Amino acid sequence: MTRPRASHGALLVQRTRVRWRALAVVWSLACVASCHSAKPLAPERYTPNLPDAFVGSTTGADSASPVAWWREFEDERIDALVLEALSNNRSLRAASSRMDAAAAVARDAAGAGRPRLDASLDGARSRQNIIGVIPGNPLFTNYATSFGLTATVSWELDLWGRIAADRSAARNRFAATEWDLEGAAQSIAARAVKAWIAIVEATQQTEIAALAVRNRETWQSSIEQRFDSGGIAALDVELARTEAARARADLAVARGAESEARRALELLLGRYPEGTYAAARTLPRVPADVPGGLPAELLDRRPDLRAARERLMAAHQDTRSARASLYPRLSLTASGGTRSNELADLLDGDFRVWSLAGNVLAPIFDNGRLRARVDARESEFAAAEQEFTDLVLRACAEIERLLEAERLLATRESELALAEASATRAEQGALDRYGRGQTDIATLLLAQRTALATRSERVRVRRLRLESRIDLHLALGGTLAGARRATDVARPKVQPPTPLERPKSDAAWTDMPEPSDVKGSNQ
Repeated sequence: MTRPRASHGALLVQRTRVRWRALAVVWSLACVASCHSAKPLAPERYTPNLPDAFVGSTTGADSASPVAWWREFEDERIDALVLEALSNNRSLRAASSRMDAAAAVARDAAGAGRPRLDASLDGARSRQNIIGVIPGNPLFTNYATSFGLTATVSWELDLWGRIAADRSAARNRFAATEWDLEGAAQSIAARAVKAWIAIVEATQQTEIAALAVRNRETWQSSIEQRFDSGGIAALDVELARTEAARARADLAVARGAESEARRALELLLGRYPEGTYAAARTLPRVPADVPGGLPAELLDRRPDLRAARERLMAAHQDTRSARASLYPRLSLTASGGTRSNELADLLDGDFRVWSLAGNVLAPIFDNGRLRARVDARESEFAAAEQEFTDLVLRACAEIERLLEAERLLATRESELALAEASATRAEQGALDRYGRGQTDIATLLLAQRTALATRSERVRVRRLRLESRIDLHLALGGTLAGARRATDVARPKVQPPTPLERPKSDAAWTDMPEPSDVKGSNQ
């Protein structure tokens, strides 16, 4: 018995199904290849040689959780000051905008390795002149109308990891701007507290200068009365007047410094610099002594080191992307839709059209440009590695210097307190002796200058101790709001899409790639 032959339409449907099955197989293989190439590009471990603990500390420190360091001053006005600085500072807002821009770039890079779907609707009307086709009519005019509705899916397969490397580099740069924002927030908070402390110190220096003016003018009046009675020489009067005039001049300088300090803080807070900011009249106490045995792993909290680490990782990914650019690129494109000379037929399946295409693009000769880009990226990574190592060592040097300064300034303030007490007693003794005529005015003026200068120096050293403690907190990467970041105090943290989120547990800052290993992994 003869088997009936399939109709032409049935054969067409069967062939179409076979083609679409083949397309599904190719697409599945492409998905597997793409997923394989998008595996994380984990660099090799790199770390400079560091001690377990800083030399300038002893034993007993714990790095479990950073604290809001400014709260150690136990002053609610400082708390409000930091919050206002983080909320209103324009430099911090600019850093936040740069982070948002980096997040957008990372989102753009995240979509590069995924299929792209486009839709198009087109219409065309044309006229064509045909000559010599119809006998007796040398010119024939034909009009044609065409409408099309098409959906196109295109995908570049990431066989060599180039797109994945670009995506990782964008994520690393976005993370770097996040840490830049965190570092800027900590810096702004530190500058605000330092400016507040500078106002308090300037206020105390003004009070010391005002006290000197009152003392000088009182003694000038007393000496002038004694001169009128013939008890002392005119030289004593002139010296007393000179000292009173110099004291008034010093008071003017102190008041100017106080106004300038107030304006500096107002600018930092985003206020109009009118020089009227009200601060405390006495400097806060120096917080408790720095615990000993500070571990070197505290460096991992520093935003600048974290940002540098992310940029180093980005340079590593740039190197891998450049190497992958040396190999061919494979792209797949599939389109389907309808086309007809009637607009109403675009939704009719009988007018469907489709196409499937693949493209392989391989670099053959480009005058060495791609190879030059690889060399440039490798050199940039090597430079970034050296800069990162230098930054780590300079951070260690900064911490060691501040730990030593902490001890030296404490000793200096203690000795100045003893010197101030002795100078005050010497001043009182000189006053008594001069009143009894047992010493000259030069000795009295020297004792007064020494007492005032010692008091002023002790106030200045207290400010230096407080500023040094703030610098030490920054050097150790202390956070500004308990377990939260400083940026969380001023604005909500930017939440990028899931593909851009960093792992919840950041790798240690020591996870760095070796240049030789990076080159070897791309051979």
